[in-house]
Amino acid sequence: MDCTTITTEGQTDLTTLASEINREHRAATETAKSALEHARRCGELLSEAKGGCPHGAWLAWLESNFEGTPRLAQQYMRVADRWPEITANTKHVSHLSFREALRLTAEPKPAATTRDYFAGVDEDFAALIPELSPDRMLHGLDEHDRSYLVEVHPSREHPGYYHLLVYRNLDELDGPDGWVDFNSRPLKFTARMLAYFLDRQGIKPTIWGSKPAKKEVPWMIETGAERMERLCRRAKERPECTTP
Repeated sequence: MDCTTITTEGQTDLTTLASEINREHRAATETAKSALEHARRCGELLSEAKGGCPHGAWLAWLESNFEGTPRLAQQYMRVADRWPEITANTKHVSHLSFREALRLTAEPKPAATTRDYFAGVDEDFAALIPELSPDRMLHGLDEHDRSYLVEVHPSREHPGYYHLLVYRNLDELDGPDGWVDFNSRPLKFTARMLAYFLDRQGIKPTIWGSKPAKKEVPWMIETGAERMERLCRRAKERPECTTP
């Protein structure tokens, strides 16, 4: 059913409403001083027109009869519906712009939730790990599995950041089956984050300790200059090798 042909007893003819709506719309966009009042009146007329349209015919009527967009029509009606709220929160409504009125009536954004990236971590395991310190190195052993060792070295260049080293197959560390897993780029570990990383690798050291951090870090996390210096010391027979 086309709502342009509908009239309801006691209501203004929809064709007349369309004319008034567009007049108020033009006034709202052209007259800055009284734009908000015209926007409110346009919203009231739009609400009346919507009430005169059959269910499902409102958007089609807007497209055929309203010079603005459906979104703008919705904003006009919002200003009209919440006019008491606007006037209650503003001392001088005549100085208020249409955009400011929309801001006053905007729905509050939901509060941002903080995501726990380490949800599900074994809290009992995390409680075993000592507090990380920029001047102490942590080490962890498993009383039931002595094949691996965990070390947490503080970064010298980035205080508060740490290198994690996991020595595997300790009895074969210098053989074909021994290896070391480590992060060359330091991370800002916490006890929970460290517990999460270790648990993901299937290891949970049960005995933890700490001691003052060494001045010399393991070769895996040396800087390029330090590594070159160490290699040169081991190859003094090569006169062309010099420290940069």
